[in-house]
Amino acid sequence: VRGVMLERLGPVVWESSVAKACYALEELEETARLWLMSNPKPAPLAPAALEELRQVFGAKW
Repeated sequence: VRGVMLERLGPVVWESSVAKACYALEELEETARLWLMSNPKPAPLAPAALEELRQVFGAKW
């Protein structure tokens, strides 16, 4: 699969066509769904990671 999963931000996929990229994204989403079913409580982000996201994206929360 030509793609990356950006932590807490989501997937970025690329392929030779839009249709192939959509198929790759569907496969990735299904895999994520299965993982979540087996591990329903993902660990929260650390305070330092939240602060980094706030700084990078200019979020005000």
